[in-house]
Amino acid sequence: MNTEVIKIKKSLFQNTTIASVERFFSLAVSIFTLPLIVSRFGNGNYGRWVFLLSITNYFLLAQFGVSVSFKKYISEDLAHKKYDSIKEFYCTAFYTLIAISAILIAASGIFGPYIFGFFNIGDTIQNNSRSLFFLVITSCVALLNEIAVSIPQCYQRFDIASYISIVGKILYVSIIYTFFSSNPTIDTMIMAIFISNSAILVLNLIYGYKLFPSLSLSLKYVKKFQLIRMISFGMKIQVAFFANYIANNLDKLLIGKYLGPASIAIYDIGTKIITFLREIPYVFFLIIMPYSSELLASNDLSKVRKVATDFSKYFLMFSSIIFSLIIISGESVLTFWIGKNLNPDSVYVLHVLLVGATVHLSTGILTSILKSAGKMRPEIIGNAAIMVINSILSVTFIYFWGIKGVVWGTSIGFIVGSIVLFYFGTKALEISFVEFMFEIFFIPTINAVLIVGIAIILKKLSYSLEITDVGRLVVHFLAGSTLALADILILMKIKLLPALEFKKK
Repeated sequence: MNTEVIKIKKSLFQNTTIASVERFFSLAVSIFTLPLIVSRFGNGNYGRWVFLLSITNYFLLAQFGVSVSFKKYISEDLAHKKYDSIKEFYCTAFYTLIAISAILIAASGIFGPYIFGFFNIGDTIQNNSRSLFFLVITSCVALLNEIAVSIPQCYQRFDIASYISIVGKILYVSIIYTFFSSNPTIDTMIMAIFISNSAILVLNLIYGYKLFPSLSLSLKYVKKFQLIRMISFGMKIQVAFFANYIANNLDKLLIGKYLGPASIAIYDIGTKIITFLREIPYVFFLIIMPYSSELLASNDLSKVRKVATDFSKYFLMFSSIIFSLIIISGESVLTFWIGKNLNPDSVYVLHVLLVGATVHLSTGILTSILKSAGKMRPEIIGNAAIMVINSILSVTFIYFWGIKGVVWGTSIGFIVGSIVLFYFGTKALEISFVEFMFEIFFIPTINAVLIVGIAIILKKLSYSLEITDVGRLVVHFLAGSTLALADILILMKIKLLPALEFKKK
């Protein structure tokens, strides 16, 4: 292996490591600030805040997916030393995002009163519309950062981009603990995010100019063909992302309409652990894409199919262990994290949604490989199925069972839609669907059933102990952790969890 290849691989390893540190830092910020935000807001205002964030993200879906094209085309132009094209693309993207932001901000001002006249989230229509308006402005600053950060990332300086992101998060935390704790309002939250996003944008712009001094924001570099270039690619990705976002966030709209902001808070708190767990495999999925791209480039399709099957099976085996841990210890973790006023329905939401979310997350290996192959159709169909099933079931079930109906509709949607994705994904890779499903689910499912069964028995036995409620929660957490560790050791011993082989691959 020549020196240049070694340097590239080292750079990829360093970038992945630093990006992982930045991602875990972001998770840590969310974990440590959430109890303060929930306690200072109360369920009503916290639910209102979650709903505002959700609606704001719906507005941002209208950016046509252009931001996903930045790294692709700037990297390509950089590799071919087309520096004038980079300048044109950057300038065109910057002003395109400004134009889109102006439209989104105007739309939020126009449609805000209608949105909050329809949804029941508390406070006045005027106050909610004003908050949405400023939150959309704040989010558009983050949207502009998508082009600003593309230069550092395309120059493989993920380290600097990650450090800049961490600086922004530190600013956010400082404002939350300095100002929000004494003045717990939605305006303060928006101010914290705005200052954080603005700092990140400015620092990325400055560093981008340092790396590429010929960058210019002169309007003469705005080119029509560059606009067509970014939109034509972005729309392909946006279709899959749009369906996925609707599937993951429809529940909050339904709860906001029929049950009110306090129920939104209960539901959101119940999903938080799942949200954080979803972030952990991100870097792993990121690594799968270049690895599978190499195999596809060498036309080693048999190895691609083996990677899809083996890695999915290993991933689900690990997931079955985490699943079992959360089933017995989830209530303890949420109570310790949020406080003793935790609503029991939040625990119910966690347990039911965990099933669907685990199945859906297991599609990550297959979708990463399919993206490397340029095959987006299975993910689009699968996410569309999730969206449709979730919509029909959640709307129906909420009339009968309230918040519990919504979580069942969402979980079933995830399971069925994921199976649809697996079917079309295996078909695209010419893998037997039945054999693939049996291979990846059979042993992990048995493992999860066995360990959950043991956990339920231990949990019931704990109620026969004469200990305090706090002591019982500690017992549940220790029991879950011990079971998970024992399960890992047993699976490794009988070679159902081949850690060394997985590391080699």
